[in-house]
Amino acid sequence: TKIRSSTWHGIGAVNQTTAWAVGYAGYIWKTTDGQGWGQQTSPTGVPLNDVAAMDTNTVWVVGDGGTILK
Repeated sequence: TKIRSSTWHGIGAVNQTTAWAVGYAGYIWKTTDGQGWGQQTSPTGVPLNDVAAMDTNTVWVVGDGGTILK
């Protein structure tokens, strides 16, 4: 799935193929092959501003209004 870069506010990767992108309206996207992206379930609709991927199982996301997701 292609996603427009204008909807991304932050991107974090653990290697060349696994990464997460976050952005507008609580969007969370993930790639496991470095090419195709799949939308992930998000518990919020607020803009998400940045993502830090610690490893393939641990990802931190911050957003508006003090939102913190793990």
